[in-house]
Amino acid sequence: MVLCTFCGQEKKLKDCIEGQTGSICRSCLEIVTEMAEETAVTDSTAKSDWTPLELKVKIDEIVIGQEEAKKQLIMEFHKRYHLNMPRSNVFFLGNSGVGKTFLVRTLAKLIEAPFYEFDATTFSETGYKGRDVEGIIEEIAMQAKGDLDKIERAIVFIDEIDKVLTTTNSDGVNKVQHSLLKLIEGSTYTVDISRKERVTIDTSNIQFIVAGACIGIDAIKKERITPSRGIGFSQQTPTVLTNESSKITAKDLIKFGFIPEFVGRFPIIVQLKDLEESDYRDILLKSKQSVIPSYTELFQGNDIELVIPEETIAWLIQKTKEDGLGVRGVQNTLIQRFNTLMYDSFGDKPKKIVLNELEQKNY
Repeated sequence: MVLCTFCGQEKKLKDCIEGQTGSICRSCLEIVTEMAEETAVTDSTAKSDWTPLELKVKIDEIVIGQEEAKKQLIMEFHKRYHLNMPRSNVFFLGNSGVGKTFLVRTLAKLIEAPFYEFDATTFSETGYKGRDVEGIIEEIAMQAKGDLDKIERAIVFIDEIDKVLTTTNSDGVNKVQHSLLKLIEGSTYTVDISRKERVTIDTSNIQFIVAGACIGIDAIKKERITPSRGIGFSQQTPTVLTNESSKITAKDLIKFGFIPEFVGRFPIIVQLKDLEESDYRDILLKSKQSVIPSYTELFQGNDIELVIPEETIAWLIQKTKEDGLGVRGVQNTLIQRFNTLMYDSFGDKPKKIVLNELEQKNY
């Protein structure tokens, strides 16, 4: 058995990480990580009666950038939960790490709406090699314990939606898309929530948001907005791009491989932008999403000042861009480094810890 320096409890050796000055159990590491990730959305003032402008101010404190996606989601949630208007489903496009899932999850939590998340890579025609699409409703019903009001107020987020395009059968029919279409356009399902209880769920009121990278769709858009060159030497009229013409359209999604009926159920299509250096910097230094404030507070609780110089911030941004992991890359690098520094500090008890560039390069 090993004594955890953090919680003071004896743990099995395999469940601890040992160092020169003490040990830390995996449970304590998980708690620290969860504290950092939850900081962004644990504001005690969270409520569901914000106006769109108030909600925009609140989400801006947590999620950096992606203005169009924020505004579209905020207005959809406002129309649905405050004005009782019919739901409009949303299709998000964007590379990994731009914050698609985090944005939806955070907004759902701020307005106190039931939120359920699924990964389309697990879907198959019958569930034989994956999960049946209709299993979404079964899982939601189980998690909501059959509460129909909670289920029909739900926001269902399906990530990696572009992966369903690989499930076409030998007849050239994509049954997964058709199954999702039935679910999204509104159907009735009767599911078991226990051995003795069944509930009937109408999906017409459930808000569906799907997201995917859809790699290659930009080339389709470019082909659409770029005029073809004629034969000969006639002068070409330059193309004037407007905000509307440069957006991904339903026709682009159909050409990418989604069936028209499926695309037609998503009147709102938004492409999230790749993060720039200024975005990473704001995420690290300004966003409540950042793990830096959480760990700074933890170190302060042990009378230790945590200092992160500008050159370290620049190094972190560059490393994250090279790794291609987006926001998660920044957070993961910091969490792992902070855990190591915090663990080591229990033996040395320094007054100040400087996270410098040389330490990061050797890490």
